[in-house]
Amino acid sequence: MACALCESNKKRGGYINANAQTFPPYKTTDINVYENGLVRRMDESDWNPSRHKLLLFYPETNTPVCASEMGAVNNWIDKFDELDCDVYSITTDPIGMVKQWYEENEDLKDPKYKALSSFMLTSRMGLLYNERAKRASVFITKEGDVVTQEHFLKVGRSLSELHRMMFAYTTGSYCAEGWHDPSDGFLSDNN
Repeated sequence: MACALCESNKKRGGYINANAQTFPPYKTTDINVYENGLVRRMDESDWNPSRHKLLLFYPETNTPVCASEMGAVNNWIDKFDELDCDVYSITTDPIGMVKQWYEENEDLKDPKYKALSSFMLTSRMGLLYNERAKRASVFITKEGDVVTQEHFLKVGRSLSELHRMMFAYTTGSYCAEGWHDPSDGFLSDNN
């Protein structure tokens, strides 16, 4: 049995189905990718419609909070992969600056995820403030449901919490506060 409040929020638009699984995402054409030491334009193979997505928007390169978050993603990438979830970091900074930041910062070298640069994507998703990306997490399910969560600018996100939330969104499970172990019984709509 599903939570009545959750179902009510779904109907009222707490979840937005924005056809987010189409490519290019949100009809933007300016998306550049840094991956495996190379810079290139994003193409259809970068946006697999059969996988969930977590978009991690961050305000700018060369800052300690952003570096700590993006560096921590590598430690969690396998856990997100187990949920069939692709992770992307996104900023409005030019892709050359992103590449340099990743290559010069020991915690960021060799990301196991795609680092993106896009002003239009950030703008079209309503995550632009003073020409910079807001610190925000966007969860996109395979079905196209989109959940956006904005974070305080000066406080880094918890990858553990983002993983807990993605688990709930992608499995239909209930995840009580403090939950972290899928074997503890919160795995069905009957709880």
